[in-house]
Amino acid sequence: MAMDLAKLLLSKNRALERFLTLSEEFLALAEKGDLDGMETFHAGRDRILQGLELYDRRIGQLASEAAATPEQRRAAVAEILPILAERDRILARIARCDERILGCIERERERVTREMNGARKAQSTLSKFKSGWVADSGEGLDRKL
Repeated sequence: MAMDLAKLLLSKNRALERFLTLSEEFLALAEKGDLDGMETFHAGRDRILQGLELYDRRIGQLASEAAATPEQRRAAVAEILPILAERDRILARIARCDERILGCIERERERVTREMNGARKAQSTLSKFKSGWVADSGEGLDRKL
């Protein structure tokens, strides 16, 4: 039982590593300002998360059926603790990567907002110019004709 649990936890860690790799690859692009692959990135993460949910379900089942005697439990814990420590390191790296990705998205959002505000301001200035120009020159010209 403990061996099956350890194998499942190792497999889950490998899935978390794939999740981290996907995040790091997207981060490399995002830091260059390329967010075009965001939908593909999210779809890939969603697939991995679905697999992780399956692992969690099975791990929960095995953990509830795990070692009956205190000695078996101690042995299982001794085998599993290093695997869980590795999982925690992977999760910490994922969290740091996600923070950086969110920073890239926020910078892009701010850039787009500035760009849109600049376009609105230019449109407003153009509208004022057109309405002033037509009023000053267009109406008089129409009357003369």
